[in-house]
Amino acid sequence: MAQPCPDSPVASIYLWFNAGSADEEPQEQGLAHFLEHMLFKGTTRRG
Repeated sequence: MAQPCPDSPVASIYLWFNAGSADEEPQEQGLAHFLEHMLFKGTTRRG
């Protein structure tokens, strides 16, 4: 689903994953948290 907004200089994207402490196996503990930090680190200009 997309909604154009020609007056906005930014874009956003939403992603949903079945991940997190409720979905991780014992050997995967912390993997979702690690991926969260990798995805949301941002750049020098954004976030």
